[in-house]
Amino acid sequence: MTRKRQRRFFPLLAAVLAAAVLAGCGSAASGQSGASVAQSAPAATPEPTPTPNPGLSWPYVVEDGNLQVDSLFQYSGINPDCDGEMGDDIAALQVTNLSDRFVERAELTATLLDGTGLNFVITNVPAGQTVLAFAVDNAAYPDMTVLCDTVTCSAVYGDAAPVMADTIAVDVQETTVTLTNTGSTDLTNLAVGCHCLFDGAYFGGVTYNYAVDCITAGSSVTIQADDCYLGQADVVCIQSDPAT
Repeated sequence: MTRKRQRRFFPLLAAVLAAAVLAGCGSAASGQSGASVAQSAPAATPEPTPTPNPGLSWPYVVEDGNLQVDSLFQYSGINPDCDGEMGDDIAALQVTNLSDRFVERAELTATLLDGTGLNFVITNVPAGQTVLAFAVDNAAYPDMTVLCDTVTCSAVYGDAAPVMADTIAVDVQETTVTLTNTGSTDLTNLAVGCHCLFDGAYFGGVTYNYAVDCITAGSSVTIQADDCYLGQADVVCIQSDPAT
């Protein structure tokens, strides 16, 4: 009797243990599956930080290296490039002619990082000369923390300053200009162009023109270049006046 009971007990115990093992394995498998799903989720990609535009570095060359823009700055006072208008914090550009040619006219636009365009014009600039040009519309440059993004330029050149050096001798004392006709024929209907030379640079991109009716052979005439009162007159061109 005792032996028969023992035979019935062990199979039952084995079945219970097997069920428990299977249950444990199922639970572990379930936990591993959950861990696998969590690990497969993609990590968030951080947004790239935009690199700030540092603006142009000065000096900056344009026109294939012929002109150099030395700086963009503010100026308050009379604007010679806007018919003498007064202004505060007027945009100003310092430009040097690096070429060996005469710049008859150059138009420059400095565009700021905020999209503002500042326009300048320089005329009759000999080789090697520096010009302080001012915004032609008297536009202000009030916030110098807004840097310059680009400078574009379109220029027209001549071989040399047209000052009729073979027939006219020029003498300048501050703003008094004396022209002597060294030739044998009279010279009539002349236009004399001057820049205001101030501390070695032309103050303004504008050229001041003065009419001379006649210089007889061997004689002299004197003109007062009053527009150059801030410095000294520099004669940059003498030509027959096409309007006469």
